[in-house]
Amino acid sequence: MKHLLHYIKKEVSYTSNSGVIYLDLPKDAKISMLMLDVEMYSSSTIDVTNSILICVEKIHVLLDGAKIAYTMQPEVGSYDYFLRTGKMPPHDLRSRAASFDVMRLPILFGRYEGDPEYGLDTGLYGSAAVEIEYTLDTTDYDTTTTNLTAWILVPVEPVSYRGFIRSRIIEDKAAPTASSVHTVEFPSTFPLLAAFARLYDLDEYPTTNVTDVDFQADQGRSRIFNGRIEDLIRMNDLILGHDIHGCRMFHQAKSDDYPSTFFGLAHSYDVEVFAASNVVINVTSWKGHRCKVDSSVGSTTAPVWITPIGQMPFGCLLLGDWRDKPYDAPAHADLKCDFTIGTSLDFLTTCVLEVVEGVL
Repeated sequence: MKHLLHYIKKEVSYTSNSGVIYLDLPKDAKISMLMLDVEMYSSSTIDVTNSILICVEKIHVLLDGAKIAYTMQPEVGSYDYFLRTGKMPPHDLRSRAASFDVMRLPILFGRYEGDPEYGLDTGLYGSAAVEIEYTLDTTDYDTTTTNLTAWILVPVEPVSYRGFIRSRIIEDKAAPTASSVHTVEFPSTFPLLAAFARLYDLDEYPTTNVTDVDFQADQGRSRIFNGRIEDLIRMNDLILGHDIHGCRMFHQAKSDDYPSTFFGLAHSYDVEVFAASNVVINVTSWKGHRCKVDSSVGSTTAPVWITPIGQMPFGCLLLGDWRDKPYDAPAHADLKCDFTIGTSLDFLTTCVLEVVEGVL
C-alpha cells in the first residue's frame, strides 16, 4: 500500500534543556507510522559519554487526553520497530565531540510498515497528541541545541482500519534484588502480538543478571516459556536470525574507552577508521552494553565507525512471539512472568504489543 509523508513539525528548535515537547496529531488522519527525528549537538570540549537515546527519556501517544496508544523509551521502541520490520531504526548515533547526535524513531501503528488493516485513525477520537520527555545533558551537549522534526505516513488510497497495534511498557523496574524472583503481571485486556523484556546493565552479562525465565498463564497450567535464559536467547536466535547488526555509531576512539553500543550480547564489532591514519583500533567485547576500545597510539584519538554484531539488540529479549496469530490473552487468566535474578541489573523493562480492535 502506497503512503505519503506529511510533516507535523520541521526543524523546530527548543531552547529549554529539559521538559516535555507536545505535538498535536492531525484530526481525521489515518496514520500508519509516526517518525520522530530529535537531535542534540554534542559539546566541542568533551566527547559524548551519554547518548540521545538516554537524553530522550520517554515517548507517549495519547488519545482523548489519557488513553495510551503508545508509551516507550527510545531503546525498547527501537526494538519494537526491529521486531516488526527486521530493520534497525535509522538513528545517527555520534559519540563524538562537536557533532549532532540524532534519534530517528519510527513508531508503527500497524503490524508492519504499510499495514492495510491496522493503523491509527485519529478521527475516532476527540484528540490525539504526542508527548516527548527529554533532559539534555549539559555536560555532554551544548545547551539549547534540541531540534525536532516529526512526520507521519498516511495511505494514499482510502482505508478503514480494523484497529491499531498498541506498544507500551508495563513495568520499568530499577535494580531488582539479587538472588530473588521478580514477578511481572501481564495485561489480558487485548490479544498480544508480542511480549519482550529489556535487560539493561552497562557492565554485566545479561545471563548473569537473569538466570531463568518462567512465562506462564492459567496459574501455571500453560507455559509459554520455562527455562534457562541461555535457552531463551537461543530461541531468539532461531526466530530472529543469527548475527544481528546493530546501529552504527560514530565514535572518537581513545585508549581504554568504553562506549555504549546499545547491544546486550555482541560477539564482534565492525570497525572502520574514518580518517587516513596509522592508528590501530582494537575493539573487544565487553560486559553488558559497552565495548572496550584500545588505541595503539597512546592518547591519540581517531574517529571510527563501530557496529555491534550479535544478539539482544538494545538489550531486549523476545518472551512471546505471536506475530503470525495473536495470543488470545483475554481467554487466559494470571498471565505472568517470573524472572530469576542472579545479580542485580540497572533496569528490567517489560513491554507488550497489543492488538486493539475498534476504538480504545
